[in-house]
Formats: sequence, structure tokens, C-alpha cells
Amino acid sequence: APLVTAMYGWPPVAPFANWEGSKTVGITESLFNYENDNTLNPWLADSWVVSKDFTKYQMTLKKGIKFNSPVGTSQDFGEFTADDVAFYINQCNSTTNPKTTCGDAGNLAALFGEVKVIDKYTVEIAAVGTANPLAPARVVSTKISMRSKKAFDTKGLEWMKEHAVGTGPFVQKEWVPNVR
Repeated sequence: APLVTAMYGWPPVAPFANWEGSKTVGITESLFNYENDNTLNPWLADSWVVSKDFTKYQMTLKKGIKFNSPVGTSQDFGEFTADDVAFYINQCNSTTNPKTTCGDAGNLAALFGEVKVIDKYTVEIAAVGTANPLAPARVVSTKISMRSKKAFDTKGLEWMKEHAVGTGPFVQKEWVPNVR
């Protein structure tokens, strides 16, 4: 059974992310998840490939996954798309966002350059040096949980620091920092 954990805040500017290990499912979800010994189990991602010249990764996302809204928020944040992946990973990567405080900022910078949107459900991620075939699973898997770009764009940074908008089976009811 999956380990259920909560994810809080906006990690690129506030270190409130939960860094639990494998099989994490909560308010937000990741592109890959561990299942048994498989570190490449697609979760929000559908598939991925390394380019023939080993300079980039291309990742295709599952279609039709909706973002949830925290309790008391009536806004529909829409479908999870490539725009969300590019925005969030670029916010967390210290190469593309030097001001990030995301816990995995350095790991992302060591392996990935900028994430670009190819189409609604496809992103291209530049590799740093020669692409490591396991990099998407090892770094993006359980450490970077996807957030809604639309929520960030419409609600703003201050709101996102206290509200988790994700695709998981749970929604945030209340968060009191350092209490519950």
C-alpha cells in the first residue's frame, strides 16, 4: 500500500516539502513513483526516452489528470499538463532559478538544464553532460511533487506558500505552520 504523506507550501521559496521515500501519495504526486524494486514506475508520467545523442530526455504525461483544490477554494485549477511540469521543475532547479530553496535544487542542477514544453503532454529536459538513463527516476521520482502553474499564476506566491494544489487523492483542509 502507498505511504500517505502530506505536502505543504511552495518548496522553491519555502522549504516545507515532505521528503518521504518510496510509494508516496498524498496531496501532491510525482512524475515517477517506486513500486517494489522499480524506480521507473510511471505515476503522472506515461513514458520517457533519452535522446539518441544523450543530450536530453523527453517525457510524455498521462492525460486527463485533474488538479484538486484545497478546502474552501472554489477555483478549478484544471488539468495537469506539460506547462505545470516545466514551470515547477524550472522553479526548483537552481540552474534555472538561482533563488530556489527547493530541497533538491542542487541535484536537479547537477543532472538537468531547462525543461521545455513540446506539446500539451510532452516536455523536453536538457541533460547536463551526458544523459543518465536513471536520472528522471532518481531525482524527479519522489522528491519533486507536481504543483499547479495555474494556481500560482492566479493565486500568487503568498497564497501558494500556504496551499498545496496537487493531483493526489487528498486535498488540504488546513495547515497551521509548525502545529498541524
